Amino acid sequence: MRTKGGWTLIELLVVIAIIIVLAGITYAVIMYARERASQARCISNLRQIGVALKLYMEDYKQADWDMEVGSINCEQIQDEQSRALVARWGFPRRLDDLVSAGYLKGGEDVLRCQSARHPVEKNPVHYHYRLPIRIKIPFLPDDLSRKYNLLCQLNRRMHEYPIVMDINHWRPHDRVYIILRLNDKVESMRLESPRRVSGADL
Repeated sequence: MRTKGGWTLIELLVVIAIIIVLAGITYAVIMYARERASQARCISNLRQIGVALKLYMEDYKQADWDMEVGSINCEQIQDEQSRALVARWGFPRRLDDLVSAGYLKGGEDVLRCQSARHPVEKNPVHYHYRLPIRIKIPFLPDDLSRKYNLLCQLNRRMHEYPIVMDINHWRPHDRVYIILRLNDKVESMRLESPRRVSGADL
């Protein structure tokens, strides 16, 4: 007969193991809930950015980009020429221009993501703004550099062009990109590889 109130070593180890498993499950559930809440917040942020971007472009445009972009030779145009074009079409140079110009009512908080990690978290803007310009990368061959010609991507994708992206939720278990397109649509995409971020197939 075992004395009252006594615990064997095996019983103690079993209880500790159960506590550890329950704590791990609880932690995983809490982290999942926080991540989902963060994703929902970023979707809301991108929707607000989309509205502000549309208003900004409407006020600053000197011509409609969707009427002109089809007649542009996007592969031959020079980098500075492409910058002048997007300025003519009303695209802001940076996302924080929407704040300084008074178009983003939520201020700088709308440009920040709760899931951002170092070094992105130290930046004033956590989202990737894909200004549709031609960028020539000297060390890349022309066929590969063409992937980074965002003016050509705008030409091909038109209103489906992904103008702002949130890649802060990329994790081995999530692999989520939240994308704002020029048609004001916000999408959550689950991709298998981060190499597709710069591609025109987003």
